[in-house]
Amino acid sequence: MGSSAKTRSGLISSVYRPSDTTRTIDSGVAWQLEGHVGRIAMAALQDGAAVLPAERHSDYYGSVVPSYTDVTDEPGSTGSVANSEAYEEE
Repeated sequence: MGSSAKTRSGLISSVYRPSDTTRTIDSGVAWQLEGHVGRIAMAALQDGAAVLPAERHSDYYGSVVPSYTDVTDEPGSTGSVANSEAYEEE
């Protein structure tokens, strides 16, 4: 299940403007735009307010941004489904 499906089911907080943040993370645009956008997206992923997308992307410099299947699925793991579920339980 991709992050869009997870976020539509309520796994992110309105603190991060969920639709905008999720859309930029899912499309990979968050890593191509100015630094502020990427920092907001990364904060949402670290906090568990968003989930990494189903496919990998590259940032402006060519570094790979992983998909949610590339990360360990446990609370505290940036961008994981489990981290997002733990965020919602708080």
